[in-house]
Amino acid sequence: MMNRVKNIGLVLFLIVLPVFLENCGFDIEESDRYFDWVKKGNTLTYNLRSTEYRVDKYSLLKIEESSGISDNMVFREETLPQKNDVPYFGPLLSVFSDVYRLDDGLHTATCSSCVSNPCISIQHYLKVPAKSGNIESIPEYSCAEKIYGYDVILRTDSIIEVPFGIFRTLVIHDTIRRNVKFWNEEAGLIRVDNYNRLQGDTLILELVETNY
Repeated sequence: MMNRVKNIGLVLFLIVLPVFLENCGFDIEESDRYFDWVKKGNTLTYNLRSTEYRVDKYSLLKIEESSGISDNMVFREETLPQKNDVPYFGPLLSVFSDVYRLDDGLHTATCSSCVSNPCISIQHYLKVPAKSGNIESIPEYSCAEKIYGYDVILRTDSIIEVPFGIFRTLVIHDTIRRNVKFWNEEAGLIRVDNYNRLQGDTLILELVETNY
């Protein structure tokens, strides 16, 4: 009986300990949970809305394994079939393709040389930081050290609601693709706002479901 009481006490102690440490100002390492959703076979589904349209399940984001490269995944966007009365807006997620989950966030890659053809080696660069800290903008490279644009961090702690739930997000303005993306480390890409210059409207993709 005494051993049983001790075991129960030990279990309760292990449950309470992390909360106690965090409340006392001790940092608890959580980096292994950042972007854990970036795994082969995972999918994210998005509804589309604008001033004029509401389209259920317009886009699908698939995470696949890269062929020939063992340490990275690939983002694949798929626009789902729609009824005839729904116009085709094309791919709207505009996510980078090759993705590497590293300690400081999600990276993509570019050729490490601007002159070699074909590309012999690659170099990583940050796309979505796990903890933005004092980062205000993120350079985007076409090759090696050649910068051709910047992603601007608009907000680091923005709470938004989408059909899938309410999330605390990192908001990044993609100046190359001219959209605004809302990221959550644990859940994924939550929302994408695309300004349609031809129609003067904003096409918004919102996360509605995942398979993880």
